Amino acid sequence: MTVSIPRGEGPPSILLASDLSGRCDRALDRACDLAEAWGATLQVVTAIEPGRPQPGWRASIAAATAEARAEVAETVGWRSIAWDVTAVEGAAEAVVIDVAQSLDPDLIVVGMARNELLGRSNPGRTVEALIRRARTPVLVVKRRASRPYRRVLVPTDFSAAAETAVVWAASRFPQAEFSLLHGYRAPFAGFLDEEALNRDLRTLALKDQRAFVARVRARAPGQPKLTAKVAAGDPDDLVVGRTAGDGADLMVVGAHDRRGVFGRLEPDVAGRLLMAASCDTLVVPEAVGEDLVAGRSTASA
Repeated sequence: MTVSIPRGEGPPSILLASDLSGRCDRALDRACDLAEAWGATLQVVTAIEPGRPQPGWRASIAAATAEARAEVAETVGWRSIAWDVTAVEGAAEAVVIDVAQSLDPDLIVVGMARNELLGRSNPGRTVEALIRRARTPVLVVKRRASRPYRRVLVPTDFSAAAETAVVWAASRFPQAEFSLLHGYRAPFAGFLDEEALNRDLRTLALKDQRAFVARVRARAPGQPKLTAKVAAGDPDDLVVGRTAGDGADLMVVGAHDRRGVFGRLEPDVAGRLLMAASCDTLVVPEAVGEDLVAGRSTASA
């Protein structure tokens, strides 16, 4: 199965992966808002999976394409957006990866597999495949697109991947306020003087943080609004508290060489991090840094 969607030179592009169910409405709304704000083209891809029961309107490629076009047209409404729809037969994750490799979009948007209130412990096959394999930032949408992203949480380990994630997000959301959060844990807890050790670790973290912020400011366009915090604790616990308590509407995560925070961890841990955050999550692969150096990321919202 091969899909060819030539990109060429032109405006930025957004790829939305959708199964056309009600749970993907939020992702479609957000993708439309971003496409309008960035002046981007919107490509919607949906997969017809062989062997799986399908409703009548998904019985054929033509029927699924027509349904998708009608849905997108209704959501686009009065917005001035260039958009198109592609329906392809095949496993959803394979279809989306193939289309993404062909289109080479600036952003991939996808919804969660199911509402997190139903108790899922992972974000779904397509989301997992994208965050492991895509060389393009992936936005996982959870909330309704009631407003632009304004409060952004960035868990950071001061790495090049985290730096690239902040710079990319700042170039796309220049009006947002970015809260950089670094979590540290004292090793050998219970065997050492934890109070003194935590004090030393915090001092080192603050030093690394200042250097990190300086690097980000040197690379990011304009003057991004950055605040930086260090805190003792497990990263996933800190993420839960910050996304719920601080009112963040977007979390940005840098992925190390496509094998980073999600690739290195077992799928259930990666899923727990995604599910734990109450806000939308943007995963930026480290490879995006090459495009930043080349000046590709220029759109803003």
